[in-house]
Amino acid sequence: MGSINNLKKFLRSIDGQSRVNLSMCFDEKYEYYNGVGITLLRYDCVRYETLKMVISVPESLLRTDVSDGDALFAEDYLYRHFSPRLCMLSRDYENDRKDKRLQCGLFLCPYNSRINKRNASFYDTEKREWNMTVLARIPCIGIHSINGKLFSRFIGDIVRAVSDAAESVDAEDYKAGNDLYKRQKSIRRYMQSHDAVCFIANGSILPRMGTGDAPNMQAVRFTSPMSLTSTIELDDGTSVTGMLLKRGITVIVGGAYSGKSTLLDAIEEGVYDHIAGDGRELVITDRSAVKTNAEDGRPVSRLDLSPFFKNIPPSGDAVDFSTEHASGSVSQAANIVEAVYGGSKLLLIDEDSSATNFLVRDQSIRRIIKTDPITPFTDRIKELSDMGTSTVFVCGALSDYLPLADTVILAERFVAKDIDDIAVDAPTHDTLPKASWTDKRTLWLDRPEHPEVDFSSSAADGGIIVVGGYKSDISRLSALTSTPQINALRRSLLCYLTDTENYELELSDAAKNVCERLFCDDGPQSGTPSPDEYWIENIRPIDICCAVNRLAAHHGGADEKQDQISENEVVMPI
Repeated sequence: MGSINNLKKFLRSIDGQSRVNLSMCFDEKYEYYNGVGITLLRYDCVRYETLKMVISVPESLLRTDVSDGDALFAEDYLYRHFSPRLCMLSRDYENDRKDKRLQCGLFLCPYNSRINKRNASFYDTEKREWNMTVLARIPCIGIHSINGKLFSRFIGDIVRAVSDAAESVDAEDYKAGNDLYKRQKSIRRYMQSHDAVCFIANGSILPRMGTGDAPNMQAVRFTSPMSLTSTIELDDGTSVTGMLLKRGITVIVGGAYSGKSTLLDAIEEGVYDHIAGDGRELVITDRSAVKTNAEDGRPVSRLDLSPFFKNIPPSGDAVDFSTEHASGSVSQAANIVEAVYGGSKLLLIDEDSSATNFLVRDQSIRRIIKTDPITPFTDRIKELSDMGTSTVFVCGALSDYLPLADTVILAERFVAKDIDDIAVDAPTHDTLPKASWTDKRTLWLDRPEHPEVDFSSSAADGGIIVVGGYKSDISRLSALTSTPQINALRRSLLCYLTDTENYELELSDAAKNVCERLFCDDGPQSGTPSPDEYWIENIRPIDICCAVNRLAAHHGGADEKQDQISENEVVMPI
């Protein structure tokens, strides 16, 4: 182990020399006088324009008991505290009049209000130190030479900025955030033991500012309807009061701009814990919740859709169905079947983004159309509930779900209300035998002889992930909102497809295995990712299942969007 001064001295000694010489100081920890350490690691093996830097801060400098609680909260909190300081330092080194390659700079993992595991932050419980990973741009002189003097000064400023940030950690603020996180975990335990799928505390702020993630502080704060109000006694001796939704069928009904979809969005967001100030920090939802929509054009492969279709023209086979371009009703049926297979215990459905002919078929239509192959969702929702898969359904025009509901909430001007008297007709549905739900599903791809070659490239472009010769459109997976999560899903698909053992496993089991390996550095990489592609956040196995189910053959070229996959080219998961 060397000192920071030794590292700076070495950097000055290679000033004007090849950047490859930096490798001589890789993999060794250099410490500042107060214990702050820096380890330089190889990142860009070809151009040596970027390196990985691990900054270590001993717990003794952090002025708080980091070990009191979950390491995940410590990692999240400390990253939020230190990251702005380093961002500011990086901006100080920017010079718009110079080429970027001549400048120092840091690339840091972006974050939002979710408390989540990231590859940028790790608390080492054995060494009792927190580690922060950043990517650093190596300043150049000319094309191949390093500006060692500038980089030496940059390293010194990084260490001082980290030391100052460590001294400014507010022990009271850390404790308050940690206590909130413990309360969130306590509510989740209560929900599990009381057959509940969601809790929303009174006073929560659900609406967001525009299309962003910031809370709308002028919005009406949430108050639970009296019939659904529960007070939960928490492990720390405090209590919290709000709306507790039990397992079963919940219908949220309301007119346009009443707040019903906002409430559903908040319920979906509750699969994650949030920091104080988000407004939804005490909105807690079953972590397996999945929002399902109609998704015109998505591929479906070798899937048993018989719970919702008697037959599907032209082949007529609904038990082993494949298509490259599903209709709205077929796509939504596929999404639900796949979510149930993936282990979801809570389906979130919004009438506005659904296929109407899949949701309901009223009495008049049933009399007129006697051979409709679709079994509407109204006819299966009770069966799913009895199986342990609950539904929260938002509607503004369909009353068919009201008599099926265990709980009905009226959304009116962003206020959730009880409905005392629901005057609706008895539900119209057929009496059906229990459906055969998919419980076996494996990857429908030939085992590649050379997976590292076949899947040597991967990329994410907006809502499309391309891995080798396949693509997955994840634009409707609304639980994945951050770039690091998209990166994690891209890396997960690459890991899934390059490990041939996954081809023999249940899709859900393989997804769990991939999730467990997500933060291992020995996972497959398609070359050196750009700094923006390097950062990842934790995702759920069911998210990986959803992405694998959307894999389709990828055709490159300018006319890709117009390309259609012929029937004999379908190579998909089952």
